[in-house]
Amino acid sequence: MRFSLKELINTLFSRQSNHAPTSIKIANNDAAIVQKLPVSTSPLTDTQILSILDYWLDFELFDIPECPYDFKKGIVSEAAENFDNQWLNSEQSLPIIKNDSKLFIMFQCHRAGYLFVNNEESNSKPLHPNTVTPRTYLLGVALIPTLNTDAKTGNKYITWQLSEEDQDLVINLATIRTIYRKCRSSIPKNMSLTEWVESSFKSIEHLINKHLSGKEDPITGVQEAFTTEQLKKEIIEINRSIAREFWPTHASREFMENYAKAVEVTKQDKSDEAINPSKIRSDFEDTTTFRWRFCYYPDGNEQNQLGPFFANDLNNIAEVISKDSAKNNLSPALYQYFQGNEKQSLLGLR
Repeated sequence: MRFSLKELINTLFSRQSNHAPTSIKIANNDAAIVQKLPVSTSPLTDTQILSILDYWLDFELFDIPECPYDFKKGIVSEAAENFDNQWLNSEQSLPIIKNDSKLFIMFQCHRAGYLFVNNEESNSKPLHPNTVTPRTYLLGVALIPTLNTDAKTGNKYITWQLSEEDQDLVINLATIRTIYRKCRSSIPKNMSLTEWVESSFKSIEHLINKHLSGKEDPITGVQEAFTTEQLKKEIIEINRSIAREFWPTHASREFMENYAKAVEVTKQDKSDEAINPSKIRSDFEDTTTFRWRFCYYPDGNEQNQLGPFFANDLNNIAEVISKDSAKNNLSPALYQYFQGNEKQSLLGLR
């Protein structure tokens, strides 16, 4: 499994720290207030252009992923209890499987109310009444189905392999960063944000390799595929393990229970609430976990990590400018776009 995002994030953090004193600190200010800076007629400096590019890149990388709810396309994420009926029910016909078909699994699905928690007031509701709390997840992975035929019985069955394509792994960087900022009890003391993100990648990589990579055939070197029963077992184990990794302390579990509601909370179904078994029986493990969900894409996975601005392209442009200059390396049209009108107000934060 390749984790190409790690290098990209480290590069972004490094540039942000280098030009932090003079940059427009949008991405790193939790209680920011927009203010109008004095009108400027002079061209933007390379440092200011870098700040804009890094803000765009930050927005792409840390945009919170959402559980699919596209009813027009018929692509809607389903709760864990529907998995057996769709994939393990012998009386049910199997879904259509094509060359690009993928099953997307989302772990620790919840409503991200913690995004609206501020330092002055314990509030997990958006300030604007029309703002919808995102239905998100901590980690998403795609699996490739293969339709097989039993040689003896002629029965059809499916096996699964983990997709090795970078875009088929979705890590919720927005939540990981929010946990660092608003629930520091989950984080080892003296650990920087960069170190926390790096540690998160390592934890996720370990869980995926342990549970979804499959055993390697000693002769062919090909990883063995999972049966559907095996896959479900590993999914359940990952969902429990990742909760223990990211909110391991009592305070962090309380934080998630207070500010992260379950995806289907409107049903008032107890099974949709955050589950802490220790509150039911004292001999159970003290952990807080949300359920996993799944979504089947017969024509190819649409849950991709990188957005339409193409994060790698943004980073490449920023790297070139940092080594030379914007005017020498940007196209005239793009350079003019950054400069804007002769008379303009630069929005900053305080």
